[in-house]
Order: sequence, then C-alpha cells, then structure tokens
Amino acid sequence: MDYSKGIIDRIHAFGEYLRKAAASKPVLFQVLTPTRESVPAYMALRREVERLTAEINAKFGKNGSAVDAAYVPIQNHFANLNQTELIHLYREADVLIVSSLRDGMNLVAKEFAAARTDELGVLLLSEHAGAVDELHCSKPQTKPQTKPQTKPQDSAQEQAVSKNTVLNNTVLKNTVLNEGALKQDAFKDDAVNERELEDFESLGAVVFDPQSQEDFIAKLVFAAQMPQAEQRIRMKFMREQVLNHTANDWANAFLQALLRA
Repeated sequence: MDYSKGIIDRIHAFGEYLRKAAASKPVLFQVLTPTRESVPAYMALRREVERLTAEINAKFGKNGSAVDAAYVPIQNHFANLNQTELIHLYREADVLIVSSLRDGMNLVAKEFAAARTDELGVLLLSEHAGAVDELHCSKPQTKPQTKPQTKPQDSAQEQAVSKNTVLNNTVLKNTVLNEGALKQDAFKDDAVNERELEDFESLGAVVFDPQSQEDFIAKLVFAAQMPQAEQRIRMKFMREQVLNHTANDWANAFLQALLRA
C-alpha cells in the first residue's frame, strides 16, 4: 500500500461510480499489501483508506438503503497473496484498475493480461504507469495530403533540399501506415465486423488520468459496459505484447541501444 498507487483517488472514483451503478452491485476488491507500517505518513494513508471505505460501504452497502444486506461495495485485503490467489483474482475480475500516480512499469498490468487465457476482462490503466507504452496503442489517424509549395525562384540547392524533405516525409508516412496495418490485424475477430472496428479508438488497455475524477469515472463506466467482442480484441493485443516482449527481449534491446550510443 503506497501513496503513489492512487488508492484514495480510486476509492473516490468508485464511490461516484456507485451513484450510477449501485443497482448492479459492483464490488471493488483491493489488495493492499502493507508496507512501511511504522512510518506516520503510511499509517495516515491506511486510516484514510479505512475511513473512506467505511463511509462508502455504509452509504451503499448493507447499512444503506440502495442494496441488500449482504452487499459490501469495497472490500480491502491488507495482506500478501500468493501466485495462485493472484491468478484466481485476475481471472475473476471484470475490470482491473491500475490507478498509479507515478509508476516505473507496473507488472500487475502485465500479469493480468498473461493470466487472462479466456481473453476477457478490461485493463483500466493509468497514463502514468510505464506499462502504458506497451499495453496501449492509439489507432493512427489519417490526415489529408497537401502538396508542398515551392517558390519559382528557388535555387537548385533549395529545390534539392525541398525534394529530400518530401521524400523523407513519404517514408515516414509509409512507416506509420504500415504500423497501422499491423495494428489493425489485432482488431480482427470472428465476432466483430469491419464497421464495428472503425469505432474503436485504441487497442489494449483503456487509459485514463487518475487525477481527473471526471475522466476516471467516465473510463470506469466505459470499461464496465464494454462488450465481450471488444474485450477480446483488446486483450489479444495485450497478451501478444506480453508474451512476445519478455524480460530477455528488453535486456537485449537495452544492450543493443548501449552499443549504438
């Protein structure tokens, strides 16, 4: 349990989400591994987590009027879980929320994708988590082409430079289009037709700003209501990224970059 994980923001967002979805009785299950328990700041963080949890549970849970007596909206687990327990949670979750305010990578996001052999589930991923670079991809936007304007009085040297610039832009454009074609392949799914694919703005994780409650809640609603067909498309992309980009691949790429430097 660390302040950098955006736990308080997550609880606030879920509390607001309950105003819209209390009837469906969603549950936020948080694995909050204790850390630095003797540090005052961390002790204060845990007290605030427990206070907010109790407040929301009292309003929407068994003591509230919105749902039945057995419902507990926020369930906090202050302990370490073993690998088997984690995999079980990953596979049971409809949405995994990674709300980090700052994070180097966040392997939980990758573990979630690796565990979802059913290709279902949605990853709601903070834009501040390092994993966003691998587990999310925006669809390339096609821009209208414009012809380069050249002045009649340009010298031969200026015209050569202008021509070279246009050629370089063409190469860059082709690269973007090729990448787009490769990424479009991940959209292919028997249950989804091409018209539906055009509606998707991105592949992989649903990315949000954890410090914007408006964005957080909107993306949570979007993730919770996502059709299974789209879930599969997004999860296939993430699983391919995780399974084809291992720690060894990262180490080799890092060493190669050092050699080129």
